[in-house]
Amino acid sequence: MSDDATADVKEASGFLDVIQDMVDDCQEELDEVEENLTKLPMVAMLLRQEVDKEAAEALASLARVHVEATAHTTYLNRPRTLWVLDRDDHQDSSPVTPAVHLSEFVFLVSEATQHLRVEDGPWVWPLHDSDVAGAIALSEVADESSPLWRKALWALRILAPPHGSVLERCVMEHYGREAGYVFAWANLFTRALWPLGLVMLIYGLAGVGPGAEGTEAIPWYSMQLLLLVWGLIVTGLSSSRSPV
Repeated sequence: MSDDATADVKEASGFLDVIQDMVDDCQEELDEVEENLTKLPMVAMLLRQEVDKEAAEALASLARVHVEATAHTTYLNRPRTLWVLDRDDHQDSSPVTPAVHLSEFVFLVSEATQHLRVEDGPWVWPLHDSDVAGAIALSEVADESSPLWRKALWALRILAPPHGSVLERCVMEHYGREAGYVFAWANLFTRALWPLGLVMLIYGLAGVGPGAEGTEAIPWYSMQLLLLVWGLIVTGLSSSRSPV
């Protein structure tokens, strides 16, 4: 084999190695996204420093709940103790979504520390991991069940995947049905703007506008009527569970 042929083979081999490294990196990132989507949220709690002992005893009585960290701080110049709590998933029961896990977690902590609650200021709130939020944002990109062209159309909110929006499902599973509904409504409204925008473009190119009289004003009033009909249709769709 000549030197030129050998050099070409080495160059091609190096190019394939680069491609393989890129594929491996992408797969690792996708695996990381999948792993982050399984993380369960923690809970923060703010109590008076004087009740640290009672709070520790109350939390110790809760099954699968353990203290990740504590720190003395102040709230409005009043001494407070910040508790960061975690709760293990119940391995024997059927798996639950992070939102359900968080709801049960907050209920347990609230019931156990109700008598220690501060009179004013924050008490118990969830801690959402930034890695989880990033994984949710990338969930539709990492969706392997949709082809690339379908992902591109859905990125423009033109055509939804046949199995529904992965982002909406992840938001609902992690942040609850209320947050999921907000995203679903936003997607529905954005999709509804596409046909309206196309029709308005036709009216605009035709030069339809106010000020005309007689029969020449019909296109202008028809455009207003069409806008009202569009609004009624979107309102009707938003009240149904199937599109939202």
